[in-house]
Amino acid sequence: MNNHWGRIGEKLNHFFFWCLEKHPGKLIGFSIGFTTALAIIIFGFWQTILLAGLSYIGYTVGSWWDEGEFPIWLTKLLHTITLKGK
Repeated sequence: MNNHWGRIGEKLNHFFFWCLEKHPGKLIGFSIGFTTALAIIIFGFWQTILLAGLSYIGYTVGSWWDEGEFPIWLTKLLHTITLKGK
């Protein structure tokens, strides 16, 4: 019985990589749609929108950090916040 599940896992793995190679846009679109629908069911519409928005902001700030290209307004804001803490 254990061998049976191993073969199913191999077939699913092969199918996933085939989809990723032949239809990457469809696979990514399906994954985003499925994840969004699941989040709406679990958290609700507005909480999901908030989660997506804050995730996008975090991604954008993180990419600025990685590239070392903080906008001037953000650098001033962080400097002001840091000075108020002291």
